[in-house]
Amino acid sequence: MKLILFTVSTFVASVSMVAADVSLAGYGRFGLYYNEGSAENNSRVDQRFRLDITGSTETDTGIKLKGVVRFQTDDVSRGSSNVAQRSAALFVVSSGNFQLNIGNASGLVDSDDVIDWYGYGVGVTKFAEQSTNFIIPITEFSVSNDEARIPPTVRATYRFEKFIFSATYTDDAVLAKNSSGDELGGTSESWEIGVGYKYDGLSFGGLHGAAETPSGKTNNYWAVTFNGTVGELGFSLLVADSDMQDDTAYGASAKFHVNPVTELRIVYSDNGMDNYMQSGAKVKQGGLYAIGFRHGLGGGITMAGGIGHSTLGNTVGDLGVIFNF
Repeated sequence: MKLILFTVSTFVASVSMVAADVSLAGYGRFGLYYNEGSAENNSRVDQRFRLDITGSTETDTGIKLKGVVRFQTDDVSRGSSNVAQRSAALFVVSSGNFQLNIGNASGLVDSDDVIDWYGYGVGVTKFAEQSTNFIIPITEFSVSNDEARIPPTVRATYRFEKFIFSATYTDDAVLAKNSSGDELGGTSESWEIGVGYKYDGLSFGGLHGAAETPSGKTNNYWAVTFNGTVGELGFSLLVADSDMQDDTAYGASAKFHVNPVTELRIVYSDNGMDNYMQSGAKVKQGGLYAIGFRHGLGGGITMAGGIGHSTLGNTVGDLGVIFNF
């Protein structure tokens, strides 16, 4: 009887796997990173390896289901590497123009559904992006350590002709605590709603959201972007604000194809904050700007690098290689 049950179970599992698909994808990068204002090493080796494992299937009626987990290892202080960390699961259900992301899901700021938050980053590490050092709350699909608790996020997206509508909600499942483990009064709860429009290579998008701060107060925020391509030029403009900022934040980035495999990139970012707390003292902040390049070597391999000026007035740069698989 046990043998029969085992045989039937094996057959059912085999049949199920025929209709399903498991895929691996990710990227690796390595190179040199320099930051004039680093408290430890001005220069260090940069390294990252990311692997996404995706399992997907589809019902007879065309409803698609997908689950994703991520493994990632990065450089840490002084250029050493951590042991690969992993993510909580992300689940995706889609049918026609509707998609539902559940679990360890990105919110509207991090996803590119409605707005272009990051733009054209400079460097192999993208140390400079049009949203660098912005303080708008971000919910993202990411890896964490074993002690982390990830609040569930639900993101619903619907596409209608040239419009896209999306909304997210993150549950209050995680309490804000200080380094000693004391509760501070806030939770992980947040929500966002946004709409985007695409037409003839141009995209417009905006969102509004609210998130609890660690102290339990509500931080309202908004962001709008305009981006597109004109010939060999790609550009992106971003404006954002929140209750926590001194002024409105804005950023811009662009890329220009010198030839089919080489492009130049530039970035400017102002996070709307007058000062930055460093070692208990206020340090005046300014705008960030950077210039860099990307050159395709074939086979999914790209050489990239750049140099820039940070918000604290330090020279920052990197050079390295990234490969996708």
